[in-house]
Amino acid sequence: MSHMIETLDDNPSSAPLAVILLPVAVALHIVEEWFGGFIDWVSLALDVNIEAERFFAINMIGLVLFVIGCVSAYREPRAAWIGVSLAALVGVNAIAHTMLSVFVGEYSPGTITGLLLYVPISIIIIRWATAHLSRGVVGGAILFGIGIHAVATLSATL
Repeated sequence: MSHMIETLDDNPSSAPLAVILLPVAVALHIVEEWFGGFIDWVSLALDVNIEAERFFAINMIGLVLFVIGCVSAYREPRAAWIGVSLAALVGVNAIAHTMLSVFVGEYSPGTITGLLLYVPISIIIIRWATAHLSRGVVGGAILFGIGIHAVATLSATL
């Protein structure tokens, strides 16, 4: 096979159209976090201080990278794994917001877009991936996305 990504069929596919919705969902999530007061919430609820400038910079850089990654995943079959990684990243973010809301006992800004946008889009993309990409590629892409989320979270709080 001449492609870098091992597929389950002889017709490698680019990521599904749902991957193009990820940057829109991310932008809406950033708006929810910003106007919902996530920076203040995380400071009070978890005693974690995030500077507004750092929060903004990380999110803007992330949004640009999401656009580039999602367009690449949609247009180029060899880059489809990027869409899977980004779906895993936002899926983990939705789970984190939901768990924090439950743990703290109050709404964590970002939970609404996490549950209403991130979860369904992630499910669509990962289900597509399990039908079109090898298990190794899907598993590696998911782990990579989780790792990116961890690095972004740590970089915001250090």
